[in-house]
Amino acid sequence: MKKLFTIVTILLSLTAVSQELSVLEIQAEVDNINSDNGLKHHVFDTNEIYNQTTDGGRSFELWVDKGNIKKITQTLFLSNGQFITTVYLKNEQPILITETEKHFQWNKDLTEIDYDKELETNYSELIYSYNWDKDPIKVETKGESLRQETICGLSDYWGLLKTAKKVVEK
Repeated sequence: MKKLFTIVTILLSLTAVSQELSVLEIQAEVDNINSDNGLKHHVFDTNEIYNQTTDGGRSFELWVDKGNIKKITQTLFLSNGQFITTVYLKNEQPILITETEKHFQWNKDLTEIDYDKELETNYSELIYSYNWDKDPIKVETKGESLRQETICGLSDYWGLLKTAKKVVEK
């Protein structure tokens, strides 16, 4: 019985170490993408892509190498702040997805949003994944999201990926 307990403990320890190594490997890939000056950076008119507007506009950017998308950033500008989604890809598969919410603060004295102050990051989420078809290996969150709808899983990002592929093909 002690041997079985020892074996299970070792296996769980190795799994935790391998996940940590995978996160470090993913971060190294992300650092390479961010420092690669050879990537072509494209900024697109989101009114044409989505055929809709928001009160503050929207930004859709791609970083591409030889037709392969390496990074996607979509920023939704609203009157109260920004919602930023960034997807890093390796071999056309997401390896890191970041969600960031930045908001203007509420001025209690004036009972209105204070646009004179800097945007403040209220929420961030990092989703690490080496296998898109399986669960993420690690999810880190900070703060509290103000979104009405929360993203439930990796499949919620398929629309963004399909849009990016369609734009690159044009």
